[in-house]
Amino acid sequence: MENIISAKGLTKEFKVHHRQKEGLMASFKSLYKREFKNITAVNNIDFHVKEGNIHGLIGSNGSGKSTTIKMLSGILLPTSGSINVMGLSPWKNRTQYVKNIGVLLGQKGQLNWELPALETYHLQKHIYKIKESNFRNNLEYYIDVFNIDDIVRKPVRNLSLGERMKCEFLCALLHEPKLIFLDEPTIGLDVTSKDTLRKIIKKINKEKGITFVLTTHDLDDVENLCHEITIMNRGNIIFNDSFDKLSQHFSQKKTIRLKFLEPITKNQLNGFSMYLPDAYTGIIEVDPQKTDIGLQVKSILEHLPVKDIDIKPIDLESVVREIYKQDN
Repeated sequence: MENIISAKGLTKEFKVHHRQKEGLMASFKSLYKREFKNITAVNNIDFHVKEGNIHGLIGSNGSGKSTTIKMLSGILLPTSGSINVMGLSPWKNRTQYVKNIGVLLGQKGQLNWELPALETYHLQKHIYKIKESNFRNNLEYYIDVFNIDDIVRKPVRNLSLGERMKCEFLCALLHEPKLIFLDEPTIGLDVTSKDTLRKIIKKINKEKGITFVLTTHDLDDVENLCHEITIMNRGNIIFNDSFDKLSQHFSQKKTIRLKFLEPITKNQLNGFSMYLPDAYTGIIEVDPQKTDIGLQVKSILEHLPVKDIDIKPIDLESVVREIYKQDN
């Protein structure tokens, strides 16, 4: 498969106001003489996405993933570096470029709050100069896929968050883009709505061949959707490969999850390298090639009031957390 996105040396710096001192006098002084500093949000990264894939871009808050998406979609201009998307530059060929992409931002919408979504779709038809036959076919197809025949006729203010996200998603698809950027599309949704949206993304990717670039904090999105994954931390790429490679990254490790009869404190851990999500739960990650799990479990039972114990392969969240540790 060819790359639909190729970015090289991509960097974005922001000039922000910086006040070193606090207090009333410092506030007055800053009105006349402001001090600034540069913050690097994205630091000289190379980023590639294969055509027809669902590519996950994940990272903690401030990692640079949303800034990267905004540069790729043409919302932000890079400080340096180059971007080639479908042979176009997002900022040099902007008019032609936006005809071929769709953008769905989880916390920002295109729909008019007071009007039914259907009215916005007709407006989109004129903005993108979509042929009447194509518009009708696309509208019917996506209304059926999203199962929103009645929903699109209600004022947006009367819709639930899940219903509104479906309508927003359709809005980004009507003009037949080859590439869709999804920035936190499942944020705030309940479990059922998230699952529905994931199934829709998979269906559209398979039937229409649309490429998706997805940023998310929800690792279930990554596990259920993505073919390839890029992990960012502090503006740098720290992992960039297929989901299978990510799964294999620590595939030999096991997670021992413990439930305690009584609350446990860190002082009671007796040297165990244990993560405590709460006072009644402990999690240990072990590598069977380096540690005898049987001896580890025996030692735990001898020193801690264990109620229940469960041993499983390491989960995706733990893998990502371990990658972050290695980068730090």
